[in-house]
Amino acid sequence: MLDQEKITQAEYDEAKTADLRASINPSQDTTDEISAYFADYAIKQVVGDLMKELNLKEDEAKQMIYNNGLKIYSTMNSRMQKIAEEEFTNNNNFPKVTGLKKDSAGNIVGANGKILLYNYDYYFNAEGTFLLTPEEYQAADDGGIILTKGNRLNFYNTEVQGKTDYSVEFKDMYVVTDGVFYVIKGGVISIPQQYKSKDNDGNLVISGQFFKDQPDFFEFISEGIAMKSSTYTLKQKVIQPQSAIVIFDYSYGGIKAMVGGRNTEGRLLFNRSTSPRQPGSAIKPMGVYGPALQSGLEKANAGMTNTTSEGNSFGALWTAGSVIDDAPLTIQGKLWPKNWYSGYRGLHTLRQSIEQSINVNAVKVFSDIGVQTSVNFLKKCGITTVVESGDINDMNAAALALGGMTEGVSPLEMVAGYGSFANKGNYIEPIAYTKVTNKRGEVILEKTANETKIMDEGVAFIVQDMLRTTVSNGIAGSAAIGSQPVAGKTGTTSENYDAWFVGFTPQYAASVWIGNDVNVELSQGSVSAAKLWSKIMKRVHEGVAPGSFPSAPSNVISVAIDTMSGRLPSELSALDARATVRNEYFIKGTEPVTTDNVHISAHICSDSNYLATPYCPNAVSRVFVKRPYVADPRVGDYAYEQPSYYCNLHNPDVTQYPIDPNVTLNPDFNWDGGIGNPDGGGIIPRKMVFIYASNICFFDKCRSSSTV
Repeated sequence: MLDQEKITQAEYDEAKTADLRASINPSQDTTDEISAYFADYAIKQVVGDLMKELNLKEDEAKQMIYNNGLKIYSTMNSRMQKIAEEEFTNNNNFPKVTGLKKDSAGNIVGANGKILLYNYDYYFNAEGTFLLTPEEYQAADDGGIILTKGNRLNFYNTEVQGKTDYSVEFKDMYVVTDGVFYVIKGGVISIPQQYKSKDNDGNLVISGQFFKDQPDFFEFISEGIAMKSSTYTLKQKVIQPQSAIVIFDYSYGGIKAMVGGRNTEGRLLFNRSTSPRQPGSAIKPMGVYGPALQSGLEKANAGMTNTTSEGNSFGALWTAGSVIDDAPLTIQGKLWPKNWYSGYRGLHTLRQSIEQSINVNAVKVFSDIGVQTSVNFLKKCGITTVVESGDINDMNAAALALGGMTEGVSPLEMVAGYGSFANKGNYIEPIAYTKVTNKRGEVILEKTANETKIMDEGVAFIVQDMLRTTVSNGIAGSAAIGSQPVAGKTGTTSENYDAWFVGFTPQYAASVWIGNDVNVELSQGSVSAAKLWSKIMKRVHEGVAPGSFPSAPSNVISVAIDTMSGRLPSELSALDARATVRNEYFIKGTEPVTTDNVHISAHICSDSNYLATPYCPNAVSRVFVKRPYVADPRVGDYAYEQPSYYCNLHNPDVTQYPIDPNVTLNPDFNWDGGIGNPDGGGIIPRKMVFIYASNICFFDKCRSSSTV
């Protein structure tokens, strides 16, 4: 067309750099109402295997797929895929964008004051015209212009046909249409290669020749330089928040459905289901509690006995019944971490800690098992994005216990990792196809998922059961689907940037992520992900016979424990009004062998609620908890802790009966009347007299009551 002078050189250059695959109608090779995310991923997997098995280059493998009549047998379940697609089109299934901070021009700024997203109206007027202001350019000596860096345009070095080019691009922007928030990930101003260069300061120079060859491209007006919409191309307007889901058959590794975005069009799109995001608390089963139970089993096999009353000591034998104190934790002089709720709640078993997603307890367990134990377990679960070195890395509790990872984890890797707990401790790699045939029907590739034993079956069962009660008893109740039991874990990152639910039923596992493509806040956290997970999985399981999770393997037993100590119940355990005696699962050899020593009985003055002195007229016996260390009064269960001080209302001698330094003695402690002194000397005030073992006692002497 260029040779026949049907198009200009500029049109030729633009056409040569265009990605034709992105313009292909997706309906040509996908089913109606099904996006290209799954197909693109399956083709990518086939390309990789063709390169490996047939020793092909990437271009050769792609050529073979598109031109040689190959047929790919995918693992997709089209019904499940359509269900996910349909729910992703419903805006009511997603939270809103909130907490936006804007500058005077309406641009969204981050906590550091830098612009995250430019206001669309700050770039373009109602007709779509872009206006370069005089601050953004200057005249060049040859009649061209110099676009100055650091303003609304970015200049990137690229290569076209082996020659250096400079891409002129808009920065990311946002627009709100009918109350819906969209992000536009920039765009490109179409200036041919031969007219552009850079000066020593990094500014972009557009030669004067361009203005001669294309005099209508720029329009010089009093306010600056105007550019009509025909001179640039914006990227697709993408609704926010975005989302991704992967549905996975953990029994053999097949990906049943994959959606990497919502309300998007085209091929080779950015696939959020394979792109990492910070997982928040959804990392805890793989980063903390799974490796803790596995290490506990290994210690038991090495001869260690479960006698600890509370799991804060280094080298503890961790079980689902280990007790951790959700109390203020000071790290490097600062209180850290914070919980998702206000304050601290006190003694919780490891099971209760995951049910309530207690950050403090996750950090305490992580600190005990060590960073390398966590990293090794995550890798076995198929997590490939742990950053182990460099100035910024993941070798810390913030990343591996709380999910604030440098790169994050993809929904695909999250669901496969969780599948290991559902699949009796076996990790199965996710696959998108089972075989590929040529045009003659001959099989040229077969795909079977690799399977690896990564943890003891008993450990997998107990983690699975803890995740089940996280849904039935804990904070993930929104994920329940009714027809099948559900096990899983929520995750929310700082500032509500990312919301997760990853879980499984007896048949399938699925991970849902919701978040914005830039770090701005969601109006709702993990509850929104759990609700979407539930809505999709309810439909996925329609017509599926009710199932149940596998029963405990032969090496797992159920033992009644006191949940305040993690030990076998004592007589006092049953007297705790909180019903602290519960059955818990243990791998044989890790169960407790000693009796509760945390519950204690004490005499209390019912008037002051402190320990009774011998002078308290209304003393009663109560059951309390007594930690083996000083309890922190800031924890929520401090009211159950045995008082350390004596009554201040009926106390004649604080040296013998110390009182709380935060209270004062009762100044009116003086009962009327007195009692005769058997040794003579008049009347002794009753405040100095008390009954003890049928004796009347005063000062340091006692007399039998029968002698007085």
